[in-house]
Amino acid sequence: MLLVCLSVFCYGNFTLTPLECRNAGLDNVDGMTFFKRITGVDVRLHWLRALTILRDHGYQLGAITNNWETQDDPSLKEVLFDHFDFVIESYKVGIRKPDTAIYQLALEQLQLLPQQCVFLDDLGINLKSAKNLGIHTIKVSKNDREALEMLGDILGLVLVGGKL
Repeated sequence: MLLVCLSVFCYGNFTLTPLECRNAGLDNVDGMTFFKRITGVDVRLHWLRALTILRDHGYQLGAITNNWETQDDPSLKEVLFDHFDFVIESYKVGIRKPDTAIYQLALEQLQLLPQQCVFLDDLGINLKSAKNLGIHTIKVSKNDREALEMLGDILGLVLVGGKL
């Protein structure tokens, strides 16, 4: 099974709450406006193609996201959530990455062992928590090809070809 952080699929970072935005000095941009601007924009289509390949090979696909409830534009859910078998949203379960309980929740829901999963994220602190549980981890940076190749190597699949 593959577990991912949703920020892998869009340029930007989904992990800031409105309070965290204000605390970071983003007083002129409320959190919901910030969130709306980065969701559904510049989706990394090569990651969605990789999900299709993984699904075609029988892999279960899950996502874990640090988010908050919003009544605004549901573009993130429409664009991304349908590509996954399940999505754990932090505001719904009351747990945020890097708390290991959020990864344990995913493992329990699917009745899987940590070594049966791969978790991708763009933040090292989140990867460290997952790795401490025994989950394979891959850091996703701007070099998507490297992360896709690493995932392909772990799973024995070709997930990237041509120019990204």
